[in-house]
Amino acid sequence: MFQEEKIYIGIDVSKAVLDIFILPTRKYMQFKNTETDIQKLIKKIALFSNVLVVLESTGGYEKPLTYALSETKADVCVMNPRQIRGGRAAVRKALYMPTLVAIKYNLQIRTFYQRLCNAGKSKMTALIACMRKLLITMNALIKKNQYWSEGT
Repeated sequence: MFQEEKIYIGIDVSKAVLDIFILPTRKYMQFKNTETDIQKLIKKIALFSNVLVVLESTGGYEKPLTYALSETKADVCVMNPRQIRGGRAAVRKALYMPTLVAIKYNLQIRTFYQRLCNAGKSKMTALIACMRKLLITMNALIKKNQYWSEGT
């Protein structure tokens, strides 16, 4: 018997926006966290069958979306934020101060940080993006068995 491929939809819920990522299509969408936009999102989700929607419980901001999703045929999973972040605290703590130093003294990281802030991202979001950029750079250096140089 033919079984349809499962569609996974991850939703990052915040007070203002819903960031949506769909697998396996790798499509990204963003909606405002308003009743009107939630209904638009529900219509998009209704286009799919065999869907699992996963979102994080975020202090009540997810409730209107969860109620709307309960009216669809999609399976819905509201995750505990502690489960989602599990195991990452040590990495965040280890990268926090080095990233602040990089923002102050490294031209590439500082430019990246300022570009994100100028684009309307919060300072914390920009800082986390810089942490990720720094981590990716360090992983690439280790993989290539190289040392840091200003052009890296």
